[in-house]
Amino acid sequence: MGKVDDGLRWYLNRDEVFADFCNGVLYGGKKVISLGELAEVQKFYQEGLQGRAGKKRNRRRERDVVKLLCRKGGFLLVALENQNLENFCMPLRCMEYDVEDLQRQLRYKRRHYEAGGGLEPGAEYLSGIKRTDRFIPTVTFLLFHGEGEWRAAKSLQEMMDMSAADEAIRKLLPDYRLHIIRFEDLDEQKFETGLRELTGLMKRKNSREVSICIRHSKTGPGKSRRRGLKLGKKEGKSEGKKEAKSRGKSV
Repeated sequence: MGKVDDGLRWYLNRDEVFADFCNGVLYGGKKVISLGELAEVQKFYQEGLQGRAGKKRNRRRERDVVKLLCRKGGFLLVALENQNLENFCMPLRCMEYDVEDLQRQLRYKRRHYEAGGGLEPGAEYLSGIKRTDRFIPTVTFLLFHGEGEWRAAKSLQEMMDMSAADEAIRKLLPDYRLHIIRFEDLDEQKFETGLRELTGLMKRKNSREVSICIRHSKTGPGKSRRRGLKLGKKEGKSEGKKEAKSRGKSV
């Protein structure tokens, strides 16, 4: 299923497909988000790790899909993570991505003020930003295309041992919930791009044709299509031979 995951990542990174995905999932197929409202943003994050002998090393992490939505005079980051296996740390992982998006914005604003000034002494200087500064929000979807339901934690609190927290304490604890989407729960008729056919195929993901139809990231659409045609011919020949044998036996 790794090739399927790579193919989905490649396909959903196309602006027209991602806009169609958002419209189908969020707005029931209505054309609310247009292709021209989406822009590319950086998907990579540097994570500092403590290596051997106390040496620090960086590890690069990458979101599967993230787009900047520009509409109504404002901005919104819309991200998507593909999973074909349950990840027991997924709420924490998605939250880390969202926090890193905010941290990146904060670093940009602070560098801007450090270079050009403009901060008042006191609270503004301490914060590194102005009281009126605002950040771009992020929403992250989890597209699960594995077997069955998502049985791992669906929120940050589900990952915690809450035995010592009574109801009053639990209300104070922060939480982060996953927005889980499964192909089985989607109506393919809500999509207008090839996502319609893809959704129909993924609902029957045990079929052999699925791994061929979405293997674009490795072979390209043209090669994948030709391989699909070849497979169809081979299957047709084999079925013809079986039918001929059965007829011979019946005679």
